[in-house]
Order: sequence, then C-alpha cells, then structure tokens
Amino acid sequence: MLRLLVSINDYACRIISHKMPLPEYATSLLVKYLIKEDIGRKNVKKEDDMKENTKMQRRKFLRTVAIGGVATAATLTSMSPSKVFSQSKEEWRVINNWGQEPDDHMKLFAKMVSEGTDGRITINYFGPGKIVPFPKTIDAVADGTVEMGTGQPTFWAKKVPAMQFLHNTPFGLTGQEQNAWFAFGGGQELADKVYAEVGCKFFPFGNTDCQMGGWFNKEINSIGDFKGLKIRIGGFAGETLKAAGAEVVSVPMSKLTQALKDGEIEAVEFAGPNIDMNRGFHKLTKYYYYPAWHEPSGAFDLFINKAKWDALPSDVKAVITAAAGAVNSHKLCYRMATNCAALAKLTDEYGVQLKQFSDELLKELALLSDEVVREQASKDKLSEEILNSIIEFRKNAAGLAAVQLQPYLAARSAIL
Repeated sequence: MLRLLVSINDYACRIISHKMPLPEYATSLLVKYLIKEDIGRKNVKKEDDMKENTKMQRRKFLRTVAIGGVATAATLTSMSPSKVFSQSKEEWRVINNWGQEPDDHMKLFAKMVSEGTDGRITINYFGPGKIVPFPKTIDAVADGTVEMGTGQPTFWAKKVPAMQFLHNTPFGLTGQEQNAWFAFGGGQELADKVYAEVGCKFFPFGNTDCQMGGWFNKEINSIGDFKGLKIRIGGFAGETLKAAGAEVVSVPMSKLTQALKDGEIEAVEFAGPNIDMNRGFHKLTKYYYYPAWHEPSGAFDLFINKAKWDALPSDVKAVITAAAGAVNSHKLCYRMATNCAALAKLTDEYGVQLKQFSDELLKELALLSDEVVREQASKDKLSEEILNSIIEFRKNAAGLAAVQLQPYLAARSAIL
C-alpha cells in the first residue's frame, strides 16, 4: 500500500485517543485499508478469528470517526467491499506539458492513484503534441479525448482570462501562502469555478515558489534601464516591463538559450536557479538579479474532465485528491531543495554575480504592476473576484510574515 498507509495503525490510534477530526480522503483510505485487512491476514490467524478481530477494529474506528464529526458510522459501514471495489478497471490518459517523458512527480501521482484504487485506474503518460497540439490540451480534456492534463493556468488563459490570476500575481503570495490560499482562503473554490467554464476540475499540482529576478548583461539601477531592453519575461511581468519601455520578446521555452546566444534577446527570466543553470544562462549573461518581484510563486495545474470526475465514486475521488495533494507538496519541496544547491553552485563554482534590485526600483515596479493587474482584472467579474480574494489573503499573510518570518530570516542571515 502507499507510504501514506505504512503507519496507519499508529495514526488511527492517535485519532482514537484524541478524537482528532479526519480529512475526507484519509477517511476513505483508512476504511479501504481496514477492508483489505479482512483478506490480508489469512497467514497470521485462523480466518474466523481474523474476521471477528477486524470487524471489532472497524467498529471501534467508525465510532471514533463519527465522534470526530467527519462522517457518520452509518455512512461508512455502508461501504462494503463489494461496493468499494466493484467498478471495472480503466486506463486514463494524461497529457503532461512539461516534457515527453514522465518526471518523478508524475510517476508518483500515477503510482499513488493506481495503488490507492487497487489498479482500477491506470494512468498512461503522453507528452505535449503527442495527441493534440500543445495549446489544445485543455480542449482535449474538456471534450473527453483524454481524461487529464497538466501545465500551468496561464497556458490556457486565452480561453478564460481569469486563469492567469491562479498562477501568480506580481508582489503576490509566496508558494506556501498560495497553497494556504487554495486550501483555506477560498482559492480552490474559485479555481473550480474558473475551470468549470471549460468543462474541467482543477487541482493545484506543484509550485515554483519564489523565483529570481532574471539574467542581464547590464546593471539595472532604475526603471529607465528597462527602456529598449530586449527581454523574455511572461505574464503580468511582461506587461509591466512593456509599460516601463522594455521590448518584451516571446520565445518558446525550448529556444531560450539559443535566443540569448543569437542576440535575439539581451535578458531572460525563466524559472529559478536549478532550471536556469541547466539551461546555461549563466554562461551567456553577467548578472543574476533578485528578488522575483513579478513571480513570488507559480502554481501548476492538474485538470480532469469534469463529467468524468463527477461520475467517479467517492473513494476514487478521495485517492486522486490525496495523490494530487502529495504531488503539490512534493514539487514545492523539490524546487526548494534543488534551487538551494544550484544557487550555491552558481556562485561558488561559476562565479555568478548576484545583484539586488533597489528598493526605489521595486516601488516603481510595484506601482506599474498594480496598474497592469487591476486593469486586466477589471475586464471580467471572475478575474476581479479572484484578485480581490488574493489581495485580502495577502494582507493578512504579510502581517504575519512581518513579525514571524522576516525578522527570523534577518536574524539567521546575520549569524551566517
């Protein structure tokens, strides 16, 4: 079973001892685990003793769950093995727009879904362009050509402009704050409303966390230094720098390094230390600027055909939800770990010069970006609703960070 269930007996004991409320997905997986124990202990005890013991454990657990307010015992006891495991097996196809081969995150997701559903759902992977052209991925999911897709909300924003606000906003939320907004600040409900417009169900599926300010061949000391600069930078940041006089150039992700070599662009902002280093940007530019005023986070998405999702039994929904949540956390942690190591290598081994944008410049960029973002949000009610929700959550998050995180980070930096 999944690693999530390795210590499940201990977790259930803690629930029983402290009457802890249990998330919906965990309830389903625990019930399923208890059901499977009916089959799995034949070599430990006599079958009759095993069945009686398991039934007693299940009854005790269900009473505790009911006390915790998660579900009623009557609801859970109705989930008999025949009902939980009666569906036939299905093969689902996912289009992952991050590469032709599945990465570890997608492998983890597919493994968790397959194991968590006892093989009722097997996920087959396809890279961009294998089934439909890249921009048509979300259409293919919506019309049922494939069951699932992944990418990031800005990829599909031409269909529903409000999607771009789900990826990030300049001077917005950090990766962890954004996850908190999705989970507890109304973000998931708003995202579901947005993706429902194209017939899909949304899940956060990873995050870049705070990135970097970009690679440049000249110093950026004032807003005027952006004037005439040929730079690759996307989203709201690109519109902001256009307003500052920059020449924002659209370059496919696969051709960024060559564009720098050929002089098609003079500066580039992409992802963060690890991915940027692998692209070789440090070999073609002089300065690596920070902070990422434009992209303090960057949510990725997993989207499922909504009709397919709505028709799933609750236990399968719970497994998919749990697997998507695990990958969302896994990707964020992976970015942190790899970027830490990459930045050290860039500075210590490659001698990359780090430069910080001045406070004065950041204030000017904040004013410009605020105008850009608010103007875009004013074009439709859903965008405006999402932006207002983010701004409200950011206000409280900034208040906490000012007394909790920022002083600690300053103190830690002072002793290192």
